[in-house]
Amino acid sequence: MQNGPTILKGGTVYVGLNFLHGLILGWVFFHSLPETPIVAGITTISSSAMVTKLLMELKRTANPETELVLGFMVYEDAFMAVYLSLLYTYFLTGGTSFTSGLLSGLVTLLFILAVLFSGPRFSPYLERWLHIRNGESFIAIGFTLLLFTVLVAEKLHVAEAVGALLLGLILAETFHARRLVQMIAPMRDLFGAVFFFAFGMGIDYREFSAVAGITAVAVLATVFGNLFTGWFSAWICGYRGRPALNVASIMIPRGELAILVAGIAASAQLAAVFQPFAALYVLALALVSPPLAKKSGRIHSIVTNIWSSLRPAKQSSKAS
Repeated sequence: MQNGPTILKGGTVYVGLNFLHGLILGWVFFHSLPETPIVAGITTISSSAMVTKLLMELKRTANPETELVLGFMVYEDAFMAVYLSLLYTYFLTGGTSFTSGLLSGLVTLLFILAVLFSGPRFSPYLERWLHIRNGESFIAIGFTLLLFTVLVAEKLHVAEAVGALLLGLILAETFHARRLVQMIAPMRDLFGAVFFFAFGMGIDYREFSAVAGITAVAVLATVFGNLFTGWFSAWICGYRGRPALNVASIMIPRGELAILVAGIAASAQLAAVFQPFAALYVLALALVSPPLAKKSGRIHSIVTNIWSSLRPAKQSSKAS
């Protein structure tokens, strides 16, 4: 919250440029309106799980720029909440009602604000309700709250993921947050694996050959585009040199949200290439991203040397 203005400024630039970049890719690939925002959704949002794992493996959790990375990821989640609600409404109305899409986005925004502002007032009640020694009852009540919140979100035509995210933000401020995390983390990992497993079961790997070309273009565009947008966004927020490049390189991975958007496209019976494209795209970036994040210092040195060689030497100018 203290760094809210900085994160808002940099996050708007980062997400805005990436989404615009995704719209351009979508139009180049498909030349049609329904598919274009789908490609933008697949290519815009970083994978929180992969980015967090990279931060831990590279031992950068204490780095100054890590707070900015986490702030950008929160901003991405907020953007994705509105994007998903607009997308759901668009396909729910058969892509015929622009007004319904705008109304859904407004409802989502109001829902988010209402929960965030009313959440602290309900915290004392949550403290009492969750003050239970029995572990099974504790986790059962926690999941009951989750299901209730998701049900309310669904009735308001807000993406279920938005309701779940907001409840997590509220419960994180309670005394029971650490206990909840300890009990839910194993299930999170299990369900995450099941999510990717179920997605993989619905894909024929022989379809990869049909999307190899557009996937290669999307991967290259994402890598170089994210290096620029991440660096520029960090620069706007006051980070220079290697820290700015660290932000840019570590946020390249795409993951669960890309697969979720591809699943929405499949359920809406759009082009059949979206699921194999998303799978191959996520897999390729998962292979490329860790080496780039690990070698960000080396990349910074190379870029610095190239930039220095392009600048006129001061000594030569003095001699002339």
